[in-house]
Amino acid sequence: MDGPGNITAYIRQHGLLSPSEVDRIVADAPLALVAFQAAQACKPVEQRMSMARWLDAFHRRQSAG
Repeated sequence: MDGPGNITAYIRQHGLLSPSEVDRIVADAPLALVAFQAAQACKPVEQRMSMARWLDAFHRRQSAG
């Protein structure tokens, strides 16, 4: 969904990532994020992984293929 103020639309409009990379992130990130949130919800707050750390891990996994 690319509504006003949507970061995906901004990235596409400004060519910050290739169209195929944007499509891959749109397809993969929501599923991976939901799985991450479910796994973290079971842990005490002080043991949960930060979102920044999860994003780094997500990008490494996606780059690895």
